[in-house]
Amino acid sequence: MLHNYNIALYPEWITIKGKPYIFTLIFEGLDQDCISFDLLEDIPEPGEFHIRSIPRNQSDVYHVTIR
Repeated sequence: MLHNYNIALYPEWITIKGKPYIFTLIFEGLDQDCISFDLLEDIPEPGEFHIRSIPRNQSDVYHVTIR
């Protein structure tokens, strides 16, 4: 991941007030064979999130929604 917007990275926290909550992730070019990926916040505390099957796009910029 190159950049993240509107979301904190562990160990920092951001309070999510209301849903849906949208944030943006920018990745260095994913492999061209990649058609989708899972986003798992793997942290040693409760409250992690897991978003499955995010379709890959050509820009590698992802606007992720937590519902």
